[in-house]
Amino acid sequence: MPSIIEDVFVPQFTQLNLSPTIGVQSIKKCGITYRPKTDKIKGYFWVLPIRNLCAITIADLQFSEEVKLRYAHPPFIAIGNYAPPLLEHFDVNTEVSYAAQCAKTENHLVGYIDKETYFNATMPSGGVFQCVSITMLPDYYEKFLPNYFSLTTSEIIKMIESIKEMSTLPEIEYLFAQICKANPSAQGGALYYESKILELISLIQMRHENASAFPDSEPLDEETIAMIHRVAKFIQKNCEQHITIETLSKIFYTNKNKLSYLFRMIYGVSIIDYFQKMRIEKAKNLLETTDLSIHEIANMVGYKNQGSFSERFKEETDLTPTEYKKILNL
Repeated sequence: MPSIIEDVFVPQFTQLNLSPTIGVQSIKKCGITYRPKTDKIKGYFWVLPIRNLCAITIADLQFSEEVKLRYAHPPFIAIGNYAPPLLEHFDVNTEVSYAAQCAKTENHLVGYIDKETYFNATMPSGGVFQCVSITMLPDYYEKFLPNYFSLTTSEIIKMIESIKEMSTLPEIEYLFAQICKANPSAQGGALYYESKILELISLIQMRHENASAFPDSEPLDEETIAMIHRVAKFIQKNCEQHITIETLSKIFYTNKNKLSYLFRMIYGVSIIDYFQKMRIEKAKNLLETTDLSIHEIANMVGYKNQGSFSERFKEETDLTPTEYKKILNL
């Protein structure tokens, strides 16, 4: 029976001389934190297996001496936010890789697809390995995801291939930041992080579909992209307010129809939907970090009616606010 830890990560951890830790050396309440047993490497590698077929990983390793890696691995697909020094390894070691520049950092969103083969890499002295990623075995992306999204395996792979065509990826970058920041309980961790996997696939699907809807669009200039990012940042900071598209267009000195078109092109959702998504993200953060009641949180994120808030929350997360809070406190 496939096991993503044994099949994908143990060979890597063995060559890096990493071992599991407990207690204060763990970076999260759930998952397993691996740390080096040698002074040649510092940092950690955290992994949370899901269904034994998928895993969320966060790594931050620094190398004081050169380390050579060579290990066998099964077929897999991975999507992650990677620091740029390791980008070259994907072209050498994977059958197909797709990369796009992140909006807010020098990192890249990388999607790569590989068959059963060997991974070869040399980590140079002074080098770093920093990433947050999702790795899936065939039974996950060939069976579970197609059933969940009503897609074929080839359609899922085509979506991952579309990463290379994405000009900006702020909402996906934000999702990976959430993965790093969240610290759910041991009992609720797998459910929380699998919801992030499904959200990631959904975001990539929306970006892919949106790109298909504008096949002849001219590449956007940096000034236009920067303006749309400023609009998104404004929405993030003011999501609880009821601001119309017309008001936004006046604030940013542009035509409201053009603003709506460009925002959807870059972010893959309408401005109205983005407002709603940011309200739910703010609500999730309040549920995670405060003891406020659901009624109070609903009001703080711009909902006068708790029922409407709970309904929208479930649309975005597949959980009610009460269920979400319960997972965090398990």
